[in-house]
Amino acid sequence: MSKLINKSFIIMAALFAAMACTDVNIDIEGGQDDGSDFSSLHIGYTFSWKMTVAYNINISSTKGTEFSFFTEEACENLLISGNVPAGETVTVTVNVPEGTECIYLKYVSEDGPTVKPIQLTQTKAGEASVLITDAVETGYDDDWRLQSFVPGKDKNGTLLFEDLYPGIGDYDFNDLVVYYNIANTKSYGFTSNMTDESVITFTIKSKGGSIQSDFGVELTGIPASFAAQYATVTVDGEPVEGALKTSGDASAVFMVSTDGGKYDTEKKMSIVDKTVKITMSKDNLDDLVSATYFSSLFDMDNINWFMNVNGTEIHLKGFKATALAPSQASDTFASKDNLVWGLNVPVELIPAKEKVDFLLAYPDFRKWVESDSYVWYNTPVTSNLAW
Repeated sequence: MSKLINKSFIIMAALFAAMACTDVNIDIEGGQDDGSDFSSLHIGYTFSWKMTVAYNINISSTKGTEFSFFTEEACENLLISGNVPAGETVTVTVNVPEGTECIYLKYVSEDGPTVKPIQLTQTKAGEASVLITDAVETGYDDDWRLQSFVPGKDKNGTLLFEDLYPGIGDYDFNDLVVYYNIANTKSYGFTSNMTDESVITFTIKSKGGSIQSDFGVELTGIPASFAAQYATVTVDGEPVEGALKTSGDASAVFMVSTDGGKYDTEKKMSIVDKTVKITMSKDNLDDLVSATYFSSLFDMDNINWFMNVNGTEIHLKGFKATALAPSQASDTFASKDNLVWGLNVPVELIPAKEKVDFLLAYPDFRKWVESDSYVWYNTPVTSNLAW
């Protein structure tokens, strides 16, 4: 029995979306209402803080061919690569920064390598369809794969946390800084080698907070019993045991200590540089259930990052606490004034200096929070960055 072709795949790269409704004046203890800190932000009650949103692209071709999607015409930041069978349609769901008008499709045509812009409808339910009519035939073989890279191949996103949850901290967002990359490989078609693989790599870069903590990720919907059998974990290249913290049918939760590194007296933070790699791999030739687990990791809503401080989990808004923290099952990880304790930024970001408000390091962050859209992370005040 061969595994059926899976025609829907999900990839995430990066997206900024802001929903500004009723304004709220935030009063953080000790804050100055001079526009330089979070105390002066006007945050809509329904502002999601989410930086990703999906766009569906339906790809079909008159000939079976390979394709790739990039964020720019120069084709440097690879988001996804795969194959579309002749006469079939493959649907990919991509996430892009707010304001992006197109991404770029690359394939080999009769004229050689060809790059075409794919226009994106600027709505949450945006959808585009592409018909390739001039592709060079690539025929089926034993290496038909879909590969996705989040936020891009050899690129990192950044997770920033405040550690005083549910209390209000100093909002420098450098208590824990983590860089991450996700690479997924999905087999499809009728081949003899149907190995699927997910590689989740994160580097605990630095700690501005002095509280002992751990960092973790939940693979929502993937049973811990499955992960125990098919996942391996390394820290700085060395295999480790005990990182999987759940068991049985509970979703797999991996967690490691953020301790280590060296305290930098000038930066007033610990530089940890601990790299953790979670690799899950399995040949799913006759196992559609297992194949579904791997497919689920193309959806970044199933990658649930969190910080753990003395047993209290701190998640991004919109995500739930894991089975390890049942008392937090109803937590929304947003305050009554819609403040959050975690940010997921789709680029490798340098954090603010210790005790420097995030808005002093990234003043355009305000425009993202208070307006429909704004790419805020390209204009930092370098003198206020940690390095």
